[in-house]
Amino acid sequence: MLGDYGEVYVLDWGIARVLAEAEGNRFGDIDTFGEGQTLAGQLLGTPGYMSPEQVRGDEIDARTDVFALGCILFEVLVGTPLLPRGKAALAATIAGAVDVRAKRGDIEIAPELEATCIAATKLERGDRLASARILADKIQAYLDGDRDVSLRRKLAETELVVAKQALARGDSVDDRRVALRAASRALALAPDLEEPAQLVGKLMIEPPSEVPAEVDAEVLEIESRALASTATQGNRALFVILGFVPVLYAGGIDVPWFPIAVPLLALVVWVGTRLQIRRGITWGIQLSMVANMFIVALFAMLVSPFLVAPAIGGLMATLFALHRASGKSVLVGLGFTFAILGPWILELTGVVSPSLRFTATELVIDPAGSHIVPEVLLPMLGVYVIATMAVAIAMSRSLATVHHESQRQLQMQAWQLRQLVPETR
Repeated sequence: MLGDYGEVYVLDWGIARVLAEAEGNRFGDIDTFGEGQTLAGQLLGTPGYMSPEQVRGDEIDARTDVFALGCILFEVLVGTPLLPRGKAALAATIAGAVDVRAKRGDIEIAPELEATCIAATKLERGDRLASARILADKIQAYLDGDRDVSLRRKLAETELVVAKQALARGDSVDDRRVALRAASRALALAPDLEEPAQLVGKLMIEPPSEVPAEVDAEVLEIESRALASTATQGNRALFVILGFVPVLYAGGIDVPWFPIAVPLLALVVWVGTRLQIRRGITWGIQLSMVANMFIVALFAMLVSPFLVAPAIGGLMATLFALHRASGKSVLVGLGFTFAILGPWILELTGVVSPSLRFTATELVIDPAGSHIVPEVLLPMLGVYVIATMAVAIAMSRSLATVHHESQRQLQMQAWQLRQLVPETR
């Protein structure tokens, strides 16, 4: 409870004993027990905080309180009890199963406070701190900034040995992680030591031979963001292509299946990108890529494989080859190449009529369609060049932005790491 001026009042003092009293430490009038509560009947106290001599019913003194305070200090620092709760605490207390270092695990606490916990929770009373005042003085000294330099240096040397042993075992991810953490702890404990600083700097600069799974996951996340950005630009390019469909139809290329097939394929492209980006379905981008190949093939069949299709195919191939989710870049290139040249092969084999022919003095392009309207098609070709250039630049800038942000973040992290390591002399 807090008083009017912020002062603290302790309302529950727990169990107190007058040491001069002759009666023993056992009671027999109450027989209730609950986890984390006072145990009475045979003993009086809270399991998990009672000292070994208190559990055994031996003589007690101020060092009994020191044991309880040591358990509380550990719980404050680590967040978990030092001893198990409930009846299991009694057996663990008597057995002396109080291992502060093992119980804290990977949680870092100040070595001075850890040493205080260890000194306060010794199994034998004679090995413990003599009084609660001594324990309080040690905590206050730590809060005042006093540090046990010799203890920290000794712990730093121990951590340095652990780091070197881990590196000597090999360069696996686990060994590298142990070495880096041990070396960084040594540096934090003794910043004036040169060897930990050099080792930490070396470990941060030299990459491990094996890529950690966490790094692969982070790279995948970066690639996913880049893929999302590229897919957005690709869908915009697709809308540009769709915009030319009615213009081509008005220009005389009035093949009936063309204005139906291209929008349907565009829908498949959009669905594929949504499956990849929103749902994480890996084959979504491949579905989108195949649909784009068919769109390129349709333009190659309609307006000659050598007129419009190469620019569209090259743009799309670049787009998909940038991402590993699309598959091997060789297969991506072969797929779009076949989409462009496939109709030409059909022309050479006589399956479809040629869209390109030569005379003695002319190169004649004969696109599919019953009639041609030059007044429409010629301006469209000029707009097509402008649109292709604009889409290519937009895609490139989008990818460059993602790459720039990734590199900037990487360099910022590297800069911050360099600030953590003191310059070696």
